[in-house]
Amino acid sequence: MAIYAVSARFASPDVLGGLASSKSFAQFAMSLNQGSDLTMDELKASLLLYVYEMSETVRWDTVAEIARITRMAELYYALHFDSRPGEPSKASTFDDGMSLRSQEREISSGLAAEEWNSVWWCIYSLDTSCSAVASFSNPITDNLQAKMALPATSVSEFTNPSLCDQESSEDGSQFMIPSAGAKHWETMSMIFSKASCRNRNLYFGTCSLMRAVTDLRSLMVRSGGRDIQKRLHELESDCTATSFALPPWFFNATRNFGVAETDEEHQRRLDVLLVWSGANVLLSICAAKISTQSACSELQVSWLTILSKAKETVRIIQNWKPGYFKAIDPMCSYLILLSASVLAFDGELGSTNTSTTSQSSEHLDLFQLFLNQMGINWPVACRLASTSSSKPYIKENLES
Repeated sequence: MAIYAVSARFASPDVLGGLASSKSFAQFAMSLNQGSDLTMDELKASLLLYVYEMSETVRWDTVAEIARITRMAELYYALHFDSRPGEPSKASTFDDGMSLRSQEREISSGLAAEEWNSVWWCIYSLDTSCSAVASFSNPITDNLQAKMALPATSVSEFTNPSLCDQESSEDGSQFMIPSAGAKHWETMSMIFSKASCRNRNLYFGTCSLMRAVTDLRSLMVRSGGRDIQKRLHELESDCTATSFALPPWFFNATRNFGVAETDEEHQRRLDVLLVWSGANVLLSICAAKISTQSACSELQVSWLTILSKAKETVRIIQNWKPGYFKAIDPMCSYLILLSASVLAFDGELGSTNTSTTSQSSEHLDLFQLFLNQMGINWPVACRLASTSSSKPYIKENLES
C-alpha cells in the first residue's frame, strides 16, 4: 500500500487504470500501520508514507512525524543490533524460542544489516532536509549517526535477486562507519576512496555538513558570543578543505566523460552538489548575520559571497537533464527556492543596473521552470514555485 502511494506519483494514468488514487492508498496504508508490531516492514512503510506526506509540503506535523520515525529506528536498532559482544540481542528478552534465535541469525546476516543501513540513511537524509527547513536538528539522529555503517551496495544491486545469496553469506566486513568527530573533509575523502556505492554515500556525507550548518543556525538563535564565531570559522575551513580533498572535477557540474561517468552517476553527483551548494549558501548567510556589526564594506563583501554561492546552484541546474527529474529528491525544491530568493533579492538591489537585473531574471526563469518540472511528481515544488515570485516571502526566507 505504501509503495503504491508513492509510486503512483510517477505512474501514467493508463498504468493506474481504474485503481484508486495514491491518496486513498496512502490513507489505507496509514490505518493499517497503526496496530502492527515494530518490524522492518513497518519502518519502511512509515518512511514511504512520510515521503508521500512531505511531497505535498512540510508542516509542523511532518516535522513531528520524522521525529517519530527516528525514534522507531532507534528502538529497532536497540532491539536487533545494539547488543554487547558475547551477549544475546536485546530482542531475545521477548522470547527464548527457536524461532527467535533463527530470526536473530537472519538479522545479523550481511543482507539484513545492509537493508537496515540503507533504510536508516534514507531516514537520516530526510531528517536532515526537514531539520534544515525547521532550523533545528534531531538529537536522536545525531546520536545514532556514529554507530551506523554506510550502505555497501547500490539500490539496484541490493534489489537484484541474483545477489541475495552472495550478500547473505558475507560477514559485513565491507561496511564503512564514519569516525565519530571526524572532520567533514575526512569523511568525504574516505567515502570517495571507496568505489562501492560512492555517489550515494557522498550524498549522505554532504547531509552531515548540512546538519552541522543547521546546528550553527540553531545555536545562533539560542545564544551568541565567541563560540558561534569559532564554530563558523571551523565549518568554513572544513568546507575549503573538502574542496581540496576531492578532485576538482567533482565540483564541476558538467558530466565527466574522462572518468566514464554514466547518466545515473552524474545525476547522483548533481544531487550531492545541490545539497553542498545549499549548505554553503546557508553558511554564508550565517557569516553575514554574525558580522552585522561590521563596517559597510565588509557587509558588502559578505553579500557578494552569498550571491556567488547561490550562483553555483545556477550552474548545477544548467547541467541538469530532463531524465534526471524522475529520481530527484523532493527536498531539493527548498534548496532551489533558497538560491532563487538570493538572486531575486539581488535583482531588487541592482534594479538600477539593467544588465544585473536581466541576468537575475534569466536565472529566476530557469529556477521557476525547474520547480515546475519537479512539480510533475512532487506537488511541493509547484507550491514553492508559486511563492518564489513573492517579494515579502523572499525577504522572509533570507532572514529565517
